[in-house]
Amino acid sequence: MPKKMTQDPWELNQDDASKMKDSTKGTGGTGTFCPKRNISIGTPCKVCETIQPLWDFPEGSKERKLASKKKATVSYFMNVVLPSDRDKSVVLEIGKKVGDYIIDSIYDPDKNWKMVAHPMTGKGFLTKIKKRKGDLGFNTYDPFRGDTCDWDVPEKVLKSLTDLGQGNIIKMITKGELVEGENFLRIQALKLDETLSFRICPAWDYKEGGKAILTPVFRHWGVTQAEVDGDVPLNISLDDDATDTTTTAAIAQEQPWNNTQSEPTSHDSCYGIIEPMTFFDDEDVDCKKCGDFAECGQLVAKRIAKSKLG
Repeated sequence: MPKKMTQDPWELNQDDASKMKDSTKGTGGTGTFCPKRNISIGTPCKVCETIQPLWDFPEGSKERKLASKKKATVSYFMNVVLPSDRDKSVVLEIGKKVGDYIIDSIYDPDKNWKMVAHPMTGKGFLTKIKKRKGDLGFNTYDPFRGDTCDWDVPEKVLKSLTDLGQGNIIKMITKGELVEGENFLRIQALKLDETLSFRICPAWDYKEGGKAILTPVFRHWGVTQAEVDGDVPLNISLDDDATDTTTTAAIAQEQPWNNTQSEPTSHDSCYGIIEPMTFFDDEDVDCKKCGDFAECGQLVAKRIAKSKLG
């Protein structure tokens, strides 16, 4: 009788990737957590309910642009180990593009990322993400596969992985327990043209058979908790800058200046007038705190869009 092949317990397969992908679907400073998209909450969301009819309008319409502005967006969280500090794990927050790429690469036999979270020497490999300016002038993040590791993830690290259950992540964000530079990293904190190298850890609950190395969390930006709860109606007026038709559809999909609570300006306004690639950065923490962040972002986006349209 032929010997039955056993799967490496650290290897991920298409079913594991599918479950992580499914967790981002419609069932399920900090933003406002979406109770509908986050399956750990699982209650109705009045913002989602209010903007749902707007998706029936044509692509590029003011109504769809407004829906894009108000919709819940996803961030992924995962435990990683940095090659420079192998004795502990930190929680890394990444965006939808990078998270989807990692999951899709587990699916893709040509990329073959099934061992991306394997903790053993000669099996697991580094993941790398480079921050650069995209074609429209906004930051983009390019993930790619690094070298196979010649070191094990220490056993003490595997025993102390942060609980990345969605409910626990929401609690940690709400209570300020994820501290950047200590137990937490945001990919947006990378400097322009900087590359972050890290090793993705197995699922935090691997001892119970868990395989989800990434956990999605959905947040609305630019809306209040009262609007999400339905205590006050959501403002869906079309007379705002988010519907400006001088921008391209691609820019309309991502408007980071609408997602941030800013502080009063403490310096001369720059508005990215001379070199938007230098002075304005939609992911920069200091830019986001600036009282001119929204107006600056709109001006730069319009300038970039017009230059692309000739």
